[in-house]
Amino acid sequence: MALENDSKKIVSIDEVTKFKKKKFNMPHIYVILFVFIFLAAIATYFVPAGVYERIPGPEDRLTIDPNSYRLVEQSPISPVDFMTAIPKGLVAAGEIVFFTFIIGGIFSVLRKTGLIEMGVDRLARRFSTKSMMLIPILTVVFAIICSLIGTQELSLVYVPVILPLMIALRI
Repeated sequence: MALENDSKKIVSIDEVTKFKKKKFNMPHIYVILFVFIFLAAIATYFVPAGVYERIPGPEDRLTIDPNSYRLVEQSPISPVDFMTAIPKGLVAAGEIVFFTFIIGGIFSVLRKTGLIEMGVDRLARRFSTKSMMLIPILTVVFAIICSLIGTQELSLVYVPVILPLMIALRI
């Protein structure tokens, strides 16, 4: 199929779509992670290295003495360190990564079975007239769960539950 313009020149559909403005596509998360690691690696060559002294603080915890900053010898990372940053980071945070995968898997199973949607529907029906009461209730419940588990970063897993609920309640 072809389009005609005023000068009677025939333009194909492929040529028309080629000139359409492309919208921005967010890069993959691994690309973003790689760029941040690369920028941090480059920064080790330019940002001066320094340390603070650690002193005993309240409740026998080590704190940083703000007046003790001193420069130390700079040790930029090597290309090998750059390439092994992700595996080393996964090993160092292995417990948290594993636990996050387990919780993510549990939420995936709950979502496939429809339990999350059913729970959101029941909460939306129960709090349909008192929707603003639900925010402090959920905040306290999720805060208690995060405090007992000890991994606050897992609170991001609750977003797939809270977001549809807030949309259903029009909050």
